[in-house]
Amino acid sequence: MSSTMYNTSEQVFITEFDGEAVLFHLVSGAYYGLDEVGTDVWRMLDERKPVEEIVRALLGRYDVNESRLRSDVHRLLADLHQENLVETT
Repeated sequence: MSSTMYNTSEQVFITEFDGEAVLFHLVSGAYYGLDEVGTDVWRMLDERKPVEEIVRALLGRYDVNESRLRSDVHRLLADLHQENLVETT
């Protein structure tokens, strides 16, 4: 999964407030919330950073166990993909 590239969908409008984000899927009309870490991940996806680079950046920002962080990032990406908020390339 780490070799998979993810891109934010052009069908998503995002707004940020106090370090967190709300995503609005323009086609489905559904809203989604991201916490501070999820918002950091979204920003890096929007910059087209690979998953491994995202993980390394987050490890430098947060005091977290690496294996737990990897698992959480991959789960978030799978959830975002399932909801059509990100696309794979």
